[in-house]
Amino acid sequence: MSNIAKIYKYFNKMNEVNTIMSQFDTAEKWHAYMELVRMKDKFVEELKSRIYNELEEIFNSSNIDDIWMLEFSYRGIDMYPKDFKTISIAIHWCSCWNDPWYRRSSSIWIDAKQLDYEKVFNRIQYYRERLPMTSYNDNISNFWHPFVSQIPAIVFGVENETTTLEECLFMAIKEPKRLAQNLWHEVFEPFANKECADILKCCTKE
Repeated sequence: MSNIAKIYKYFNKMNEVNTIMSQFDTAEKWHAYMELVRMKDKFVEELKSRIYNELEEIFNSSNIDDIWMLEFSYRGIDMYPKDFKTISIAIHWCSCWNDPWYRRSSSIWIDAKQLDYEKVFNRIQYYRERLPMTSYNDNISNFWHPFVSQIPAIVFGVENETTTLEECLFMAIKEPKRLAQNLWHEVFEPFANKECADILKCCTKE
């Protein structure tokens, strides 16, 4: 980008900021806005919690708890083959959600501290045609998420260019069940059978 283009972009941004700032014509409006900003993380955590509750109901009604485990943590959502917590079908909306290679994605996650990354990667490649991985791309540069698949925008009810977590979780404000069902059908359900669980477990064994 040329220096002139950078300057133009800077002034456009400043004009946008000044336009927005002009809307705060009283101290009360400004204070209310700042309070909302401070509460943003709490809002996001509440929406995640709503999705977790709905997903747990869906999982429990699927009668696969003898084959798979569903777990919620600070990272996001992991569905592990039962008793094999070193590999999972995952939606991680912690730090990696905003990384260019992951944005609005699910992944096959592996515990790169405990597993031989290269062996697991090659074994999954070997079994790839027996797994529902049509939409998954190789991500060999990341040891923890060797395969990623961008979740279609329609799952979240957003435009295709929308990737921020806050915007993607908007549906959960009024329709958490719908968003949970969408995520289940798109990400987890295709793997939620014994064959996929057995293959992934096999991929982690020495």
